[in-house]
Amino acid sequence: MRLMRPTHDPRTTPFIEDLADVRRIYLTLPEPLDVAYAIGALAGLRTGEVFALRWEHVDLARRRIHVRESVKGPLKDKESRIVPILDRLLPVLAEWKKRSGGAGRIIQPLRRDGLKIDKHTPGVYLAEALVKLELSRPGLRWYQATRHTFASQWVLAGGSIEKLKEILGHYSVVMTERYAHLRPDLFSARDLAIIDLDLNAGEPDPDPTGPENGHEMARLQRSGNWSFPA
Repeated sequence: MRLMRPTHDPRTTPFIEDLADVRRIYLTLPEPLDVAYAIGALAGLRTGEVFALRWEHVDLARRRIHVRESVKGPLKDKESRIVPILDRLLPVLAEWKKRSGGAGRIIQPLRRDGLKIDKHTPGVYLAEALVKLELSRPGLRWYQATRHTFASQWVLAGGSIEKLKEILGHYSVVMTERYAHLRPDLFSARDLAIIDLDLNAGEPDPDPTGPENGHEMARLQRSGNWSFPA
């Protein structure tokens, strides 16, 4: 697993860093893509998993989603998994269940106006939303704005890497550890002070480029004599 090279590097892959911007994107997207975005950004599901998700696999009372399939059939990791419904996602799903009828797929493949909705649809709408919100930047697409954002925000909040592995459905925690560089406790105060060396012991020397020494510096540069007077 350590020799596998992912198609993206979490250390350089962009994500939505400000949670307020996650909300702004959600409010800007048209329905039902706003709900699809919420599931991806607040539950970490892959795009194909979001668009294959059915209401019978969502248990609002017990606060969990049973991820069983993708739009192409089997899951990428081959095994189903349980994903928790976080506090901020629960009211979104509850409201959408009432409005959509609560049967079949959560994101219906066809809207009332006949426009087809599938896993390839949201990219266009997200791009427009990012431009409108002045959040657009290279490499920031649907996957980065949803699943990658969820994983990054989970780690930034101090969440367990082991629990994140189970939520994302990674085969090995090694894959999940690619997000570990975002841990808030990565470098503790003790780590930052491990080399106990004071380079400024005693009174610091005056800045030779400062206003009080500027003329002397200019004179020394002209003369070629770089020894300062005592």
